[in-house]
Amino acid sequence: MMGPITLCALDCTFINAVVGVDRLLLLVWVEGIGWNEQIHNLAFLLMEYMRDTD
Repeated sequence: MMGPITLCALDCTFINAVVGVDRLLLLVWVEGIGWNEQIHNLAFLLMEYMRDTD
């Protein structure tokens, strides 16, 4: 099981790779919407990205 710090690092890398969001901004975003919503949004972004690159 990964902790929040590890997850954040992975999410930052993923977001930067896909849409170039600054890491500090992502941290603020994570604090603002919480983990469940964040996971949902990441899954949605990933699905959209995969569909676009098909």
